[in-house]
Amino acid sequence: MSWVYVWFMRKQGETVLTWETEELKEFGLRVDALCSTKILMTGEIRWYCIEIDRGSVSRHKFRKIDIYDDLYLKEGVAGSKLMKKLGNPARFPKVIIVTDDPKHGQKIRRLVAESKTKVRYEVHLLSAIKEGLA
Repeated sequence: MSWVYVWFMRKQGETVLTWETEELKEFGLRVDALCSTKILMTGEIRWYCIEIDRGSVSRHKFRKIDIYDDLYLKEGVAGSKLMKKLGNPARFPKVIIVTDDPKHGQKIRRLVAESKTKVRYEVHLLSAIKEGLA
């Protein structure tokens, strides 16, 4: 998780405001990290849900896409309980998925492509983040 935090700290044009772990339990989701950033040029606050996948250890189906899609359908509108908790941002948090296994990353990318919602997902390999390639 610390590599992902460092990666976020290095993002050009954004400043990390908050970084909290195991949040959103009241919405049926235990996010590995919930992060807010401020866009320096516009002052806009953006939210990210960070998920760490240990695909090299676990070969289970990555179910978080279904969970985020369901959460978006229930709470992804302005004024919902989730959006109020986040300070009523302009958009639902982007979901960043970091995996340590390239094959599992491909499976997750397929699941993202099959998603029927407007949730914005990014899938990165931990090795690419460590090498500064993400």
